[in-house]
Amino acid sequence: MENSSDGFNYGPKISQTEYESRSSELAKLEFSEGITKEQEENLRQEQINLLIDYRLGVGFPEHRRLRILAAHKKLSRRLLWRLLGSFVVNPIRPSDALARSQVRNFSKLLNDAELAALFDLTIEDVVRLKK
Repeated sequence: MENSSDGFNYGPKISQTEYESRSSELAKLEFSEGITKEQEENLRQEQINLLIDYRLGVGFPEHRRLRILAAHKKLSRRLLWRLLGSFVVNPIRPSDALARSQVRNFSKLLNDAELAALFDLTIEDVVRLKK
């Protein structure tokens, strides 16, 4: 585990090796046959928690994790429409619209330093995407 130097301290972070190993395990489970909607939802929650442990720290507060998960669920329900819209708005760089949507959505829950860490962006990128 690694310590944070990002201007916030939520305890140690899991290593990249551990993150990649656990992400791979979750991906295998996610694409296994016969997975129920409830199991899929639990895997999604585990993936979000894993990302938080890796990017922000294992001590990130539970109540904030739950709010991030709720925001992620809400965003995921509209993902297809956002993806289609992003191709219309910016056909050359559609990922910008998706990134903007995520940053704006999560900016209600995280400060700029936390957003930058979670999405592996610079603070300047976060500020630009929030506009």
